[in-house]
Amino acid sequence: MKQTRGPSDTEFGDLCEVFRLLELRGEYASFIVDLESELAFLRHIADCNLCWEEVKMMVNREGGEDTWWRNLFSGMLPEILGEDQVSVEPCPRLDDYGDLDAFIAARVRWRIHRVEGIRGDAEIELADLQDRLSSG
Repeated sequence: MKQTRGPSDTEFGDLCEVFRLLELRGEYASFIVDLESELAFLRHIADCNLCWEEVKMMVNREGGEDTWWRNLFSGMLPEILGEDQVSVEPCPRLDDYGDLDAFIAARVRWRIHRVEGIRGDAEIELADLQDRLSSG
C-alpha cells in the first residue's frame, strides 16, 4: 500500500523548491508504476481466456462490480471522454464492430496505446524533475 504524500500534505513543499521537486518525483514515479500495472492487466486480458470471457459478460450486461473495468468497456465511454478529449485514435464503439471479440480487442489496443502515451509523457516529466534536482 502506498504511503506517499503530495506537496499539499506538507509545509516543506511551500518553503523549499528541492523538497517540492522530491515530492513531485515520488508522485510521478508512483504514477508510472500504476500505468505499468494497468498495461500488464490489459495485456493479460488479451492472453487469458478466463478474463476475456469475463470482459465479454461485463460488456453484455453493461455493468459489473468493478467500476474502472466496467467504464473501460462501457458503450458510453466515448461520450464520457467527450469527442474533444479523444486525441489521435478515437475510442472504439461497440456499434462499429461485427462481434464482441473484435470490439474488446480494439478497445484493449486503444487503451494500451493511450496508456503508453501517458506513460511516455510522465517519463519525460520525471526525467526533467531528475535533471532539475541534479542541477539544484
